[in-house]
Amino acid sequence: MSEQAILSFTEREKPTYIAGPYSANTEGALLRNIEKAMAVANELMRAGHLVYCPHLSHHLELHDNGGFGWQWWINYDLEWLRRCGRLVRIPGESLGADIEVAEALAIGMRVYWWDDAEDWAELLRMYAAPAEPGDILAAGSGSPR
Repeated sequence: MSEQAILSFTEREKPTYIAGPYSANTEGALLRNIEKAMAVANELMRAGHLVYCPHLSHHLELHDNGGFGWQWWINYDLEWLRRCGRLVRIPGESLGADIEVAEALAIGMRVYWWDDAEDWAELLRMYAAPAEPGDILAAGSGSPR
């Protein structure tokens, strides 16, 4: 992907929102939920999508214990969702993700199901020139970490 393509990345699409389980009874299960969402996000980015993954807000919550609470976060995530062009739902029980799906449908947003082969194939075909890992950083913007 060229530097020009990187600069116009947001002009060609609205981000793809990742919705799926986050909260869990153990730290290990919570981290597995985050890892699954990150894997889906990475796959979509490799296919050329600009992605918003709310699971990454976990790091904001850890800083100074966040203190915002569940309702604050769901409201925050819904604001981001409204700026996106589509939602991808990762399987698993999640009240927050169910609320996000309901909001997406209410505003006429297309919902894709991660475990639906036809939906996944459509998402991967959506952009003619898939991004290669690292392309977003090709303009010399630094390390992905």
